[in-house]
Amino acid sequence: MIMRIARYALTALLLVFIVVIYMQGMTPAASIEEVQQAYEAAAAEQAGQPADANDAAEGTEATEGTDAEGTDAEATEGTEAAEGDASAAEGLLDNLTLQDARSVERFLGISDSLYEGILYWKSDYAMIADELCIVRASSEDAVAEIQSCLEQRVEDQKTVFEGYAPEEAAKVESYTYKARGEYVFFAIGDRSAEWEQVFDGLQ
Repeated sequence: MIMRIARYALTALLLVFIVVIYMQGMTPAASIEEVQQAYEAAAAEQAGQPADANDAAEGTEATEGTDAEGTDAEATEGTEAAEGDASAAEGLLDNLTLQDARSVERFLGISDSLYEGILYWKSDYAMIADELCIVRASSEDAVAEIQSCLEQRVEDQKTVFEGYAPEEAAKVESYTYKARGEYVFFAIGDRSAEWEQVFDGLQ
């Protein structure tokens, strides 16, 4: 009897251990700021520039979930930071600009109640479909809502580009989406595989 109880207890502990290890592997980073720093460092490295985590942190700021009173000021601040740190966006993030909270909701339809943090880079050129979005969702339910918003973004962009830019429409059609734990990865563009590699490397 005692041996049977001991086996059950050992099995339960093993299952708990496996679940803990699995959950740790699902979350790519402890914070959205670390995700941002990883992408900026990878971009700088590809461009042959020194990658300094502190410089990256002081440069372009990630868009965090904000209350209604602080949205305008933080949106302006985030945009100015993105423009001022253009040199760090060469290479991997070439010709992409980090968008503010207002642009996130305008283009993606994702409200700040759905995320704890978000990074949304969008092409500087209207004729180019490239964009990269990484979201730290506020809950598991929010992940499903974010996915719905991104799927609608794909449909909207296909409609925009199909008429006059079939190559860009093809990019949109081949978009990449994945969800791991509370994180969502979404990408459109020829560099999607490179962006996804950085995301996958954030364990």
